[in-house]
Amino acid sequence: MQVRRIAFIAAALAASACASSAAPTPYPATPSTSATAPATPATVPTAAAPTPTTVPPGVKSWASPAVDPQEQTLICLDPNESGFAPEPIPSSCREIIDSTMSVLGTRGKDVVRIEAGLVCTDPTCSDDVIVGFKDGDLEGASVDWEHPADPWDGRLAVSPLHPVDALAWPWGDAAAFDSPAVSRPALASPASESLAARTPLPFCGVTSLDDITSPANKCFAASVRAGHAAEIVEPAQPGKVQIVVRFTGSGSVIIYEALIPNGMAYMLVIGKGGWVVYTPIPPVGWQ
Repeated sequence: MQVRRIAFIAAALAASACASSAAPTPYPATPSTSATAPATPATVPTAAAPTPTTVPPGVKSWASPAVDPQEQTLICLDPNESGFAPEPIPSSCREIIDSTMSVLGTRGKDVVRIEAGLVCTDPTCSDDVIVGFKDGDLEGASVDWEHPADPWDGRLAVSPLHPVDALAWPWGDAAAFDSPAVSRPALASPASESLAARTPLPFCGVTSLDDITSPANKCFAASVRAGHAAEIVEPAQPGKVQIVVRFTGSGSVIIYEALIPNGMAYMLVIGKGGWVVYTPIPPVGWQ
């Protein structure tokens, strides 16, 4: 994978749409208490074991107007130690997210966050995706190629989603997360008026997006995983477009070009070795 993305980012941002600035949703939510059970519950027949759900061929999860990927936080956890992950990055995260959203169907409109890839640290866990919903519910599933011997057919099978303990989700540690101080560093002149007057956020520092293991990038990634707002900026350099990366606590990671007030939505990719890169989210479907 090519890790130097600045030229690509600058080109992509010019045609981008304005990102959502929805207020963050607290997680985990307090589960509702169920009504008192009847004294003699009815006998329920034992259900057959669920079978994996196969994504229909040609389905594009983002095609529904009810689903706006810019309102979702998408995170890919890469099992690779270095930043030179193979394409597609990694463990087919894009396909996993697309397949999961397709299986969710109309429930997709309630999704606020998805983590795909190496989401499990417990060796007994086999999940490849964890989905967070607006009501605070968390669900996980394992995902595999429908035909493991020939994964190039592009078909993934998503196992039935099951409830996930909030303690396994990074948002469960959000209250204990220590964000950096709030700041709004000045940008190189000229800069768009709206971006220069942007709302201050916890500031992780100045860094190049090429420096994928920098403390600023790692601070930003940790903030996003905990559901906390954060910002980083690239240093001002002659002949180079200055970049601002922001996360408001919900929705997508947004990357801005200093001269352009609107930003483009990105998926955060975090490597096992601690490296961080950003990959754009297409507005309709994974291409």
